[in-house]
Amino acid sequence: MLSMKVLFLFLSLAAISNATCGRPYPEKNAGYHKIYKRVIGGNEVHVGKWPWQVMLVINTAVLNKTTMEVEQDANMCGGTVISDRFILTAAHCTPPQSVIQVYSGIIHGNRYEADITEKKLISAVEMTIPHPEYNDTTDDNDIAILRLEEPLVFGHNVSPICLPNKDQSIPDDGQAVVVGFGETYREDAGNWDLKDDERLRESAVTLIRPEICEDRRVNDTMNSVTRICAGSSGHGTAPGDSGGPLLMKEERGRWFQIGITSYGDNDEEVLLQDDYPGVYTNVKAYCDWIKEATDEEVSCADATVNLKDIPIA
Repeated sequence: MLSMKVLFLFLSLAAISNATCGRPYPEKNAGYHKIYKRVIGGNEVHVGKWPWQVMLVINTAVLNKTTMEVEQDANMCGGTVISDRFILTAAHCTPPQSVIQVYSGIIHGNRYEADITEKKLISAVEMTIPHPEYNDTTDDNDIAILRLEEPLVFGHNVSPICLPNKDQSIPDDGQAVVVGFGETYREDAGNWDLKDDERLRESAVTLIRPEICEDRRVNDTMNSVTRICAGSSGHGTAPGDSGGPLLMKEERGRWFQIGITSYGDNDEEVLLQDDYPGVYTNVKAYCDWIKEATDEEVSCADATVNLKDIPIA
């Protein structure tokens, strides 16, 4: 009898976890608000606003050719929680011979803050699974999965994002949201400076049709099946945001990750141009691979949904 109760509890928890993906914890006393078009990185956010967002700290052994000594090179990427054991990110965020730590449930990514360690928000990565056909020259198939050593504990600050059905319709010119800890522009004495403060920010972006994107990114051939273009002047993703999500909301309130930040440009002037959008890996094109790579623990949505434009002020 006891074993039946345990089984029922397990199945109930699994169903609850499935049903609550893509639902952020509401801010106390917060009403409906718009996401503003601002600079790269956009608005700072409150704790629990994007509970699936994680920061990756990537330490890679690099040979110093001058001293011939091996040194540690640290970089930062974004990622998303897709289950208590798996993180979705970009393949270029998982270089060989690297050690990756996952920071979850935080809105300020200063990895040296003592309270982050004390709250046990740092997870070790057990296995890195880049897409087998990832091309680091063309950035084709720029998608990877991280398996954590220990499961995350879901709650106020940490919960999974929904993944769209592989037949999901995504509007060519709709509005979406990007989220990340990467670099941002700040006005300082009348000038724009690219600064890295590791605070989680959100920004609204416009989805761009593949043929227009290809025209604007002269050297790119845009595969509309595996890639999405988005962004416009002064807002979007920047260095440090790679691997993070491109998000849209469905009519019942759940958020879906339609893209993974893949590449754009590191030049400050280019980032502010109207005609140079960023490129995102199209998540729905990889549903079968995600299911296989997670040993069928993670699946895309069973059905398509009605994705809505994000209100922009």
